[in-house]
Amino acid sequence: MYILGVITARGGSKRLPGKNVKVLAGKPLIGYVIEAAHSSAVLNQTILSTDSEIISCVASAFSIEIPFMRPEELSQDTASSEDVLRHAVEFIELKGQKVDVVVLLQPTSPFTSGKMVDDCVDELIKNSWDSVITVLSPSKRCEWIGIDQEGRFDYIVFPEQRKQLRTKKEVVPSGNVYAITREALFKNQSIISDKTGIVYVSHEVGIDIDYQADFDFAEFLILKKKIINKG
Repeated sequence: MYILGVITARGGSKRLPGKNVKVLAGKPLIGYVIEAAHSSAVLNQTILSTDSEIISCVASAFSIEIPFMRPEELSQDTASSEDVLRHAVEFIELKGQKVDVVVLLQPTSPFTSGKMVDDCVDELIKNSWDSVITVLSPSKRCEWIGIDQEGRFDYIVFPEQRKQLRTKKEVVPSGNVYAITREALFKNQSIISDKTGIVYVSHEVGIDIDYQADFDFAEFLILKKKIINKG
């Protein structure tokens, strides 16, 4: 079984410009996920899919394979992660290597570990899921989430559904790891389907950096851990 890791890192971040190469506690953000991929016991190959020469240059210092520059049409806001993964798989297979499982890793999840990757792939194979993702418990129950209807609060969840939700264990994708079989990737529209398994991670590990506040909190946790380890 051949397992391909794909790190996706687009250059056009709007909420936190340049975040993929922004220095987090002394290391470019993208360096953390590359090191996680290198520490995985199951990945046969890991590649970087990016449209940015800057990201490519920074990432290359961490010995990541960069076999192509991502096409412009797959670097827009409208391009899906699934499209990016399919492109990566097709490129690798044109070189003669058949891919069985694809693992999507994101630089915005600096606390991803090789063990998380291994656990997700193990869960995928052991239980014959189409895909497996890391999840965490939400900080706010979805029964209380609404939308802004021109200044008026409007519940997303209907009142009759709220009692049912209180008996269920809610989870949200953490963004650390998405593992999917090649067959499901090319058959389904989305990585997440009715045959998606889950692996739990903690709230701290599941930090997904979108804003400066996320970045600052991640840096705080890294520095705090170093202090604890020294003491």
